[in-house]
Amino acid sequence: MLNCYDCNEPYEPPQKACARCGATLDNPELIASRSAQILAKAASASAPAPAPVAAPTYPLYNDQAVGLATLLGSPLAGSILMAMNYARLSQVGAAAAIVLGGLIVTGLLMVVAYNIPGGRLTYLIPLLLMFGAKRLAEALQGRQVQQHLGRGGKLGSRWAAAGLGLVVFAVLFGIAYSYLSSQESN
Repeated sequence: MLNCYDCNEPYEPPQKACARCGATLDNPELIASRSAQILAKAASASAPAPAPVAAPTYPLYNDQAVGLATLLGSPLAGSILMAMNYARLSQVGAAAAIVLGGLIVTGLLMVVAYNIPGGRLTYLIPLLLMFGAKRLAEALQGRQVQQHLGRGGKLGSRWAAAGLGLVVFAVLFGIAYSYLSSQESN
């Protein structure tokens, strides 16, 4: 005994049409098509639901946090935040490279700042650095930060970014002050 593919009514094989719904019972193409549909439906019903993806437990800093740290502390501070992102994403080589770049740019800026006279242009430099750091962070890490947020991850605190910027500023100020004090005594 077999069952109709449309209404599941039992029938005997010589029967050409279902007594209940009138569906054709001996068309091989229709039988194969309906069999495939039934098997696919059964497979999808018995397949386990995909496991939910756990939200990342670590925060990442976005371009605004990187720009804020750069404004308050120097390109070194912004690069430290970007390096923290890279380290949390298991990209240790990129983390080291971005910190090295931040050190080089900050060192060059300190040399330039020491050798040029003060003026209106010097007030624009921090703003230009901030916007440049934001653009760099967006270009290098923006997609990864958005994916992180899409998986339920959180952003790093801007207060922490500001604090890091101020700490880096204090360290750099101490280094510059020590250097300049030693130059004056000679």
